[in-house]
Amino acid sequence: MLASGSPRIVVRKSTRYFTVQVVSPRTGGDVVQASAVSKELSGYDWAGGFKNTPAAYLTGLLAGLKAKAKGIERAIPDIGLSPSVASSRVFAALRGAVDAGLEISGDQSVYPPESRITGQHIKEYLEAKQRGLEEQAEKGLPLPARTIDVPSQFEHVKNRIISEVGKAE
Repeated sequence: MLASGSPRIVVRKSTRYFTVQVVSPRTGGDVVQASAVSKELSGYDWAGGFKNTPAAYLTGLLAGLKAKAKGIERAIPDIGLSPSVASSRVFAALRGAVDAGLEISGDQSVYPPESRITGQHIKEYLEAKQRGLEEQAEKGLPLPARTIDVPSQFEHVKNRIISEVGKAE
């Protein structure tokens, strides 16, 4: 990877956030050309978690758009020590960068399906949980506040990122 001189798209996950960086190798040390951390998504009205699949995708999209704005067209994926498991959050972040317009080498069949990227699986889980809570409420237990519609919020945040960051290209 380093011998090619091509930029790398580095995806890392911590216990709380995702970080996606486009890094170019230089003789004196690597230079970060573009960077996004999932915590930044709150500035685009994201109210969901910062480590789930939709957040990983949106972070990759944000980093990819920032890289495109700096004239970077392609990158080599670098997932570090994360296991290479198909449909994982790491590959969701890479797909976000691809959807931003970056050319990333590799097999695209490992990217998560659209339903996972948009958070449909989270919505279905929360709806099932909500039904269980409503059954408990019938027994007199208090009912927590309603949850967000993740797919709708995902589309809103995605469109906002594209309109605000994508127009900077």
